[in-house]
Amino acid sequence: MQQFLPFGNSLSMSLSNAQPADFGCEEACITKTVNNSLVKRKKQSRFHLTAFAILFLNLFFVSNIFAQTTQTFTPGVGQTFTVPAGVTSVTVKAWGGGGSANNSTAPKAGGGGGGYSEKTFTVASGQTINIAVGAAGTPSSTAGGNTTVTHAASSTSMTANGGGGGIAGTAGTGGTASGGSINNTGGAGV
Repeated sequence: MQQFLPFGNSLSMSLSNAQPADFGCEEACITKTVNNSLVKRKKQSRFHLTAFAILFLNLFFVSNIFAQTTQTFTPGVGQTFTVPAGVTSVTVKAWGGGGSANNSTAPKAGGGGGGYSEKTFTVASGQTINIAVGAAGTPSSTAGGNTTVTHAASSTSMTANGGGGGIAGTAGTGGTASGGSINNTGGAGV
């Protein structure tokens, strides 16, 4: 009759009434055996650690190969972006210029925020995107400038309008947006 008794995590005890000739046992022989499950767990841990390290390194190097770059344009008209080789899509995020507050005597009123438009264009190498970035309104209750982006190859465009200027006692309205897959109106001035 065999009976297994737990002995820590790494060993199990086996009791037997048999008397093997090579041991010369008189009563019960006690043998200690290494628990194979611990050895298997150590091998699995090494495998998982190695697999994790390989995955981490692959993600690090792949992310560097496919890294996204951002280019920012400042206020002004007549700007262009030429699509580099290997680029198949360009995501554009455009804001209209914020309106200015009135600078006259009380009551003061703030200008409205510019609109926001976002769109992803499908592009090919060498195509151009025309850009006009609207500036913020200048003091004296002027509206912010409109930002327009046009992809010439597909004849699609998007616009983020500037916010309205605040006029004595009346806050400027937020600029609207159109043509993007996301279009948000800017907040009203206070």
